[in-house]
Amino acid sequence: MQRIILTLLGSIMACGAIAQTITGKVSDLYSRSGLEGVLVTNLTNGKMTTTGKNGTFNLIGNEGNVFRFHLLGYEDQEVPARSTPMNILLQPGNYNLNTVEVSSSRIENNENQRVPQSIAVVSSKDLQRFNGVFLEEPMNLIPGVRMDKRTMSGGQRITIRGYGNASNFTGTGYKAYINGIPLTDAEGNTFMDDIDFASLGQVEVIKGPSSTSYGMGIAGVVKMQTLIPERKGTTIYQDAMGGSFGLFRSNTRIGINSDQSQWLVSYGHQTYDSYRVHSASKKDFLSVNGHLDINEKTSVSLYFSWNKSYDQLAGQLDSAEFFGKENVAEAPYVNNDGRVQYETQRVGTTIDHVFSERLHQRTTLFYSGYTQDQAFAVGLNQKMSQNVGGRTELQWDGQAGNTKWTGVVGTEIQQSRSFAKSYGLSNNILGSMRSDLQNRALNFMFFTEWSLPFGNSWELTAGASANFLEFSIRDLMANPSNSNHSDVSGYKTFDPVITPRIALTKAISEYLSAYANVSMGYTPPSISDITIPYTGEVNLDLKPENAFLTEVGIKGRALKDRLSYQIALYRMSIDNKLTPRSVADTGGTILYTYSVNTGSQEHYGAEVSLNWTIYQSEAGFLRRLQAFANYAWSNFTYVDVTANAGIEGAADYSGNAVMGVAPHQLNAGFNLDLQGGFYANITYQYLDQVPVTFDNRHYAPSFSLLDARAGYRSQWGDHWIADIFVGGNNLTGSLYYTMVFLNWERGPQPAIYLPGPYESTYFGGVSVKYNF
Repeated sequence: MQRIILTLLGSIMACGAIAQTITGKVSDLYSRSGLEGVLVTNLTNGKMTTTGKNGTFNLIGNEGNVFRFHLLGYEDQEVPARSTPMNILLQPGNYNLNTVEVSSSRIENNENQRVPQSIAVVSSKDLQRFNGVFLEEPMNLIPGVRMDKRTMSGGQRITIRGYGNASNFTGTGYKAYINGIPLTDAEGNTFMDDIDFASLGQVEVIKGPSSTSYGMGIAGVVKMQTLIPERKGTTIYQDAMGGSFGLFRSNTRIGINSDQSQWLVSYGHQTYDSYRVHSASKKDFLSVNGHLDINEKTSVSLYFSWNKSYDQLAGQLDSAEFFGKENVAEAPYVNNDGRVQYETQRVGTTIDHVFSERLHQRTTLFYSGYTQDQAFAVGLNQKMSQNVGGRTELQWDGQAGNTKWTGVVGTEIQQSRSFAKSYGLSNNILGSMRSDLQNRALNFMFFTEWSLPFGNSWELTAGASANFLEFSIRDLMANPSNSNHSDVSGYKTFDPVITPRIALTKAISEYLSAYANVSMGYTPPSISDITIPYTGEVNLDLKPENAFLTEVGIKGRALKDRLSYQIALYRMSIDNKLTPRSVADTGGTILYTYSVNTGSQEHYGAEVSLNWTIYQSEAGFLRRLQAFANYAWSNFTYVDVTANAGIEGAADYSGNAVMGVAPHQLNAGFNLDLQGGFYANITYQYLDQVPVTFDNRHYAPSFSLLDARAGYRSQWGDHWIADIFVGGNNLTGSLYYTMVFLNWERGPQPAIYLPGPYESTYFGGVSVKYNF
């Protein structure tokens, strides 16, 4: 009888263990939104389930059983089950173009396939196709996007669909954010010299006007997310990478990931002797990124960064020097010890609060400040700037019968204050002050957007924003003791601008959707456009640019979700286009650049993207073979552009190709994963020749780049993970440039080229993680 009783008790206990239910939620690592349709598998007993609408799941199992979480477009994750509710964060991958969660105009994210706009996501895998240090390499794999840089590690300029090259020195025409904090200040400038690209986990690019959610910026929006610890517990990370021409990069991180919070503290140090004389670079980065779930309804995110950046300036090459592959610098830059230095601080906090199942609010407050010291060919510019502001969005999910709709209303406000001084500089000897300006910029917007499903799988999206901007400039050199100085103080208020958007999406099937999008956008001139430090002039007559975009496209999946594709066709009309004009001396050295309104442009374009998982298996030597290819065609022409924007003469440039834009862009590549953790990838890029003047008489040459990376990634025990890699860039030794200056005046053979390395470059490194 005793044996029978013990057997029965053991059976009851075993049944109780088998009957235990493990619960939890699966969310996107960066957006925190719940992921629906995640396949959850108990590898111990073979039980399976999928997550519901909010990412929640229930599955039979015991504590300690190994659970696998799988969703197309995300990296798989295997973790031991726990009796307490599990909080799983999945990292977006690059296996599918259309299933990665993206942030469109709503707080709650949507699958890319359902967003009626062209959006590209650069995943962590894309960022690691190269050495992981320079963002332009993965960004230039996006069709219709071109990222240039003036120095070895700074002076970035992003052009989206031919728009954004209105300055040779700063980013204009688009909005940029990092962890929800604007990088674009109230003056309209975007500086990225201080961004630690090696700390990024994801970059999202919204192409075309997105004014109904982000205000000014015809080109689009670039949204960056920094790394987040993806493994539970405490993890120590150590990365080290070295390469040709003295490139060295190290990162030390400490990450803490629990069910209620995730924190990552990171320090990075980077040096680069460079392949070109007088072009060395040195950078230091410190950042803290955190997220805390206070309760089921409220969470708080925090981001802080401090960065110090130093880049030498060598000037540009003229065409003879460039095509002759000469390693020279412009003498005025060397004699003045040309350089650009930044020291920046950035801090922001975001509060998410769920009032109810239908009402959700997100509010971000932020501050940033920097000091700049820049010595160039004929002068010294110094600037100190502070930017403060906030953004809030309120989302309402409603339902009428069986029809569910979503609406969002919000506002964003920024104010910048800066002190900008300019001096003459010759042979590194400081001359007289040319300008001393105190600038203030204030811009704010109100926006709303609503989405309503109707009919047979149709969805209507409509919204608008109201945008306000004002500048004030105070000339501190205008005083009674300086009576010969012409006072350039002024105040400029731009008329409020309403920018509407309307879009239709049709879900043709589970695997195919089509959309049509009509939107308006505008970009006002920035203070850097209005002021010319070299001459001390201020141009308050510059007009804002206006754009009208019409776009249609399809997004789909085929071959059992192994092939994903996107096709977009668009037309964008731009009025009052702002264009840089570079002024050179008689020897060809660019003295300064300023902006002018040049007229109208018509942009006709097409973009095609393909991503194909050719083979995938959990067993065997070959685990995954993936290929991608994309192509952009750009037929952009001037309309009603005469006399080179005011320069003497009567030339009519209407019908000419827009300068600074390649008519053809092609990218392709392979990813290979083998048994045991070995991997390799190959990337090919082609950029067509680019006109660099209004008259189309001068072109920057076309070029092709072949890059590769191979490595070994493995886990030892429960704690150690390592990635050892080697790679090379420009393996065919092509002649190419990292930036070319546009639209110059005077100079028999102006210096306009910033060259890339004339030969192949190589790198290698190791990344080690230890998880406690």
